[in-house]
Amino acid sequence: MNETIQENDVSLIQVRQDSKWGFIDKTGKIVIKPQFDWVGRFFEGLCGVQVKDKWGFIDKFGKFIIDPQFDEIRVFDEELCSVKIGDKRVFIDKSGQIVINPQVDYCMDSFDEGLCKVRMGDKWGFIDRTGNVVINPQFHQSIGWFSDGMCNVEIENKWGFMDKTGKIIIKPQFDWVNLFSDGMCNVRIGDKWGVIDKSGKIVVNPRYEEVGQFSEGLCKVKMGDKWGFIDKTGKILISFRFEQVGQFSEGLCGVVIGLWGVIDKSGQIIVSPQFNDIGSFDEGLCRVEIGDKWGFINKKGKVVTNFQFDETHYGFREGFCGIRIMDKWGFIDKTGEIVIKPRFDNIDTSSFYDGMCNVRIGDKWGIIDKTGEIVIKPQFDCINTMNCLYEYQDISS
Repeated sequence: MNETIQENDVSLIQVRQDSKWGFIDKTGKIVIKPQFDWVGRFFEGLCGVQVKDKWGFIDKFGKFIIDPQFDEIRVFDEELCSVKIGDKRVFIDKSGQIVINPQVDYCMDSFDEGLCKVRMGDKWGFIDRTGNVVINPQFHQSIGWFSDGMCNVEIENKWGFMDKTGKIIIKPQFDWVNLFSDGMCNVRIGDKWGVIDKSGKIVVNPRYEEVGQFSEGLCKVKMGDKWGFIDKTGKILISFRFEQVGQFSEGLCGVVIGLWGVIDKSGQIIVSPQFNDIGSFDEGLCRVEIGDKWGFINKKGKVVTNFQFDETHYGFREGFCGIRIMDKWGFIDKTGEIVIKPRFDNIDTSSFYDGMCNVRIGDKWGIIDKTGEIVIKPQFDCINTMNCLYEYQDISS
């Protein structure tokens, strides 16, 4: 997914009623009558909608700007949108005109860092946003995606990296590679993992069974059957003594020595191992499980809520976290106090967004505010406050 895409418009809320999709505003007023078989998100002023088996685009008034005619679509990104007509993928502008029609055997459906992967015969290359070929199809084996200006490429069963001109800048020599992130990349030689920088220099020798991603300057690594942590120079900062570890968040990390506990960045145990499961610290609190009940602790390990919840959301959003007691959902605040009594049959896993949260009573969805008051009566078969039913751009697959 192209990370340059701006956040979608949330002034209109997707709803489904009598098997058809439409949009309401934040007062619950129907703005676009439910009439579509499926809807996407508003990006750059347009939203993909499905009518029978074809896709088109509407504006915020529900008017068709591009009539339904496509078999698949994605969302507009910098004035372009990938669509599929039959088995041919092309890119259109906001008038619906085809502006990129790659003369290739296969075209991917998105641009990453300004480039899109294409195949001619059995060879892969890249085009830019004007449709020009910038890296000639020449790679018989696998190529990956651009990240940090570099793309992983396989040549003769070894992986290396090229730049945006197609020049090989890190010789293929690895049995597997991940993508670059923050200037670092995990690589495997044989069955051991290490880390390289963007020059191809090995900064962490491949000697580990597993290597994670860097988080707050530390990376979890596994040697034998134990986990520890290294810094970006490869120096071991926390020795290998844990059966399992999480990721550092807010300076703390969950670790297993028999049970889950918490360490700081020096490796000192802050909260003794005592939990069956543990989350990550978020806004100063962390969810933990004892037996089959969940509660929350603070950074000192103090229990701030009793172990009374059958389920919780993974973190706080806008100061609230969803909790379930028996078969009803409610919310706690960051002090651990139940501020919205569990009375809903379901709630949005995204919790509150822009002061609102989707809730279900019986088989109908509505919206509450942060006081727990119902602001839109449960009346819809489905509702989506965040206007992001689709985590990825492909809304028609």
